[in-house]
Amino acid sequence: MSGAKLCGLSVLIILVGCATQPHKVANDGPDLQCHSEETIGSMIPKSVCTTAAQRADKQHQLNELRDAVDAKGGGDTRPAANTAL
Repeated sequence: MSGAKLCGLSVLIILVGCATQPHKVANDGPDLQCHSEETIGSMIPKSVCTTAAQRADKQHQLNELRDAVDAKGGGDTRPAANTAL
């Protein structure tokens, strides 16, 4: 395949990937939130929608995990700033 054809094919693939719109969810009630996520190994993000109950459950699980880490003496789990220059 010539360089010009390969370049044209690459541009076409990129344009199609960027122009693809996520599908509309049929029941987009007030508690439904959608955002795009790019999975590891994928160059094209996909649309992910969650309900208020799913988001609340995920937050509850995160809070329980933080409490468990704090209870085991994990303390502050943020990475330390690199002050050695």
